[in-house]
Amino acid sequence: MQESEGSTDRNQLHKPVRTAAHAEEPKKKTSEFPYQGVPSLKPVVEVPPLPIKYNKTPIETKDTRNNPSYRHKEEIQAGVDIDDVLSKAINQGVLLPLKEILVVAPQLRDKFIEVLHKKHVPVAEIKLMLQDDSLELEEQLSEAPVYVAINLLEAPAKVCNECLDPMGQYLQTWQVNDAILQYLEKLSPAERKHQVFTISSEEVNAARDMAAFRVIPALINKVHEEEALLDSGSQIVSMSREAVSTGKITWDPELTINMQSVNGQITKTCGLAKNVAFNFENVTIHLQVHVMEQAPYRVLLGRPFDMITESKIANSTEGHQFIHITDPNTGEHTSLSTYP
Repeated sequence: MQESEGSTDRNQLHKPVRTAAHAEEPKKKTSEFPYQGVPSLKPVVEVPPLPIKYNKTPIETKDTRNNPSYRHKEEIQAGVDIDDVLSKAINQGVLLPLKEILVVAPQLRDKFIEVLHKKHVPVAEIKLMLQDDSLELEEQLSEAPVYVAINLLEAPAKVCNECLDPMGQYLQTWQVNDAILQYLEKLSPAERKHQVFTISSEEVNAARDMAAFRVIPALINKVHEEEALLDSGSQIVSMSREAVSTGKITWDPELTINMQSVNGQITKTCGLAKNVAFNFENVTIHLQVHVMEQAPYRVLLGRPFDMITESKIANSTEGHQFIHITDPNTGEHTSLSTYP
């Protein structure tokens, strides 16, 4: 009993003592719900709907916004029916007023396309017309070509040129001009384009028999030796393009002429090589050479060669033929044996 009383006394000693400050603290209210301080709901008030107002003007959309606000219309279009015009055109011929035709011409074309049935008809045969270079060249000539016979041209002139040698002395060198260039210098640039140079019937017959020509060796441009055909009937000196390239000869591509070949075709030369050196042993001459694209020979010496060298043909009793030429600069002579 004493122990129990002593324990109760000890419990009373450890029990906290309530003061006046603790007595004044109010007790906090507790709620069963987790939300605190939420205002109460307001009463629902029913409001009648507003009356619908219909807009008399159409609402502008994206599609209508891009459309034009006006269009062009002619007064002549009033009172014209496209279907009526089509009916008249089909059933009554083409006796239409000019007013209706002018108005509905584009639309009438579309209507005809609708009523007409298109058919794809295969071509049975296609013929390809192949034109050679001579026909194309004739089409390029806007005016009628002027045919000029080469054998009727004025003989080329011999020209003497003076130059200084390394010792300071004047030297005279002779050269012969080209007969065709002499003729073209007298014409205007517009007239030169229409000149076509032809050869005579004698030259045609001689060209057909190439075996009748005699040949002499010639060192051309001091680079390459070629066999040159002697043709006193030709008014020009010419070489094939292949031979010119082999001899490393330069030419002017602007100085071209239109030539009519043996078979009547018109071809254009490649150009003109000026003052080409030809060496025949101790004789050296300078000639104006026409460059041909396709030639049946490599080198052809025409009448300019005979003029500048004052050539002479000599025949022996044994059947040999020799040509005697003179150097126009030094006056030296030489004789060359020709061969077929």
